[in-house]
Amino acid sequence: QINLINFSIYRKGRIGIHEDDNPSDLAHNFALAFQLNEEMYNSLEEMITDQLNEYHRRKANDSVTD
Repeated sequence: QINLINFSIYRKGRIGIHEDDNPSDLAHNFALAFQLNEEMYNSLEEMITDQLNEYHRRKANDSVTD
């Protein structure tokens, strides 16, 4: 599991992100559960994508330095 994101001002939800997850699917499911509008969904998808990209970047750097 990579990270958890809390994304709501009034309600809190947690998203467990794994390295093979699809950011769009995670954001979509969260948006449905928390009734997010399209703008918030897009922001969430971008945040998840950024988290996954950072994870993969660090993983690649770690394998190079080993």
